[in-house]
Amino acid sequence: QVRTLPRISDRREVKNARGELDLTFDSWMLTPSAEGTRVIRGDHIDRYELIDAESSLKAGRISAAGIEELRQRPKWADVMMPRIVGRQVSYMGKQRRLTFALVPSGAVVANSCNYLAVEDATTRNALLGYVNSAPAEWWFRVHSSNNHVSNGELGALPWPLDNQATTEAIAASAAIRGRRD
Repeated sequence: QVRTLPRISDRREVKNARGELDLTFDSWMLTPSAEGTRVIRGDHIDRYELIDAESSLKAGRISAAGIEELRQRPKWADVMMPRIVGRQVSYMGKQRRLTFALVPSGAVVANSCNYLAVEDATTRNALLGYVNSAPAEWWFRVHSSNNHVSNGELGALPWPLDNQATTEAIAASAAIRGRRD
């Protein structure tokens, strides 16, 4: 039955992409200052949880000059919307390899993360719940053989959200889980 479901990549309303900030090429944009626009790195993401940038030893902010440069790039429009963000590297021995958090609009996502952008809030919350779920984790483990979480693998996840009642139930559950953790 699962094999007959559409895939995330089949859904036109979902954008599946890698973060817009290249941590190597764009390193000049990063600042250790507590001021500046928030950058989301892989070590800032846990299951349903966005970890405080200041808890990392790495720079978690972007300078004003960096923001001016990023505004000229095609993915800037994505920065202006909330996104579901997950780590791009996830060791095979981890209990949960798929860990995603909802990132607010205005945050810049580094290329150590992948993101799913969906305009509809209910669908976004349902997708957040699904990619953090045991069925998605199981599917991913069956089909992935390395420590990388690629956009192709995310796009290949089955899309179980074609039923409105199911979508609303998963969205409500994810919203509760996100507030509780």
